[in-house]
Amino acid sequence: IPAKPGMIVIWTTTPWTIPSNQALNVHPELTYALVDTGDKLLILAKDRVETCLEDFGLEGKVMATCLGSQLANISFWHPLAPLHEGYKRLSPIYPAEYVTLDTGTGVVHSAPAYGEEDFKSCKANKLADKDILNPVMGNGVYASWLPLFANEYIWKANPKIVEAMREAGSLLRDKTYTHSYMHCWRHKSPIIYRATSQWFASMDKKPSDGKASLREAALTGIENTEFFPAWGKQRLKSMIANRPDWTLSRQRQWGVPMAFFVHKESGEPHPRTVELLEEIAKRVEKEGIEAWQKLEVAELLGEEAAQYEKNRDTLDVWFDSGTTHWHVIRGSHRDELYRPEAES
Repeated sequence: IPAKPGMIVIWTTTPWTIPSNQALNVHPELTYALVDTGDKLLILAKDRVETCLEDFGLEGKVMATCLGSQLANISFWHPLAPLHEGYKRLSPIYPAEYVTLDTGTGVVHSAPAYGEEDFKSCKANKLADKDILNPVMGNGVYASWLPLFANEYIWKANPKIVEAMREAGSLLRDKTYTHSYMHCWRHKSPIIYRATSQWFASMDKKPSDGKASLREAALTGIENTEFFPAWGKQRLKSMIANRPDWTLSRQRQWGVPMAFFVHKESGEPHPRTVELLEEIAKRVEKEGIEAWQKLEVAELLGEEAAQYEKNRDTLDVWFDSGTTHWHVIRGSHRDELYRPEAES
């Protein structure tokens, strides 16, 4: 095998995720080829060599092959490493069974902050949450600390990232490609898929008193309920039986607040959270949600206030609809319930 620069070839429809690349995924049971193209050596899936070389406008010869599992933990420089010190980091190869040969090169670029499979793969290989690179802020703009593309809106940064890769000598081909992509059903605009910290309810963890887990209790409740129409029972049962842990939190401007205090450094809830929630609930019942919004931390925490901040998340809106019947039956706010007067 000649001594030449070596590159592993990835393919992506989201150039904006390239600055956050932290790994590469290959299928452990697929065959990969080392291809000599004259001035460099390329690594990609053997069954994609002919199609990819034609697309790249290159000619090449397969010099060696191996299984994807044999490539595990070999590392490559980030494609923007030649342009800035901030990208001089290595991306290791992790085997992952979700990789396919339908399109691309058989090697998947992995940015764990922006893809579920990427996240799972990197977490399975011991990447800590604190080490996951997530430079895209909630407004779709890169953070000010990101080299080369700071404060850029990601969709506008796409062509700049492509050109930066070309300048770095790491781009083999770019082209317009029609494909499906997630869009907001309300606004019909593309969605930025990004990892964020959220609050979850475990479906399977049993409470300290040894009672049923949330999943077990829900499935028991379904069995004890008569459904109209009857087919609704199996539909709900299947959904509950297979659902992952429940994401409770949302980032909305308005909604039922997750009204507790978290430590500024650790992010842990205050140890007296249950007691504090009772006090906050009394205030909200009298004054509405505004009671939480205007509450000063020191009112309830006193000298501890400097260490804590209010959680700004809201509850999943299904809590609103899922508890409405209970609030009506309870009758605590009967005077605030209205119905149209019958026409005489």
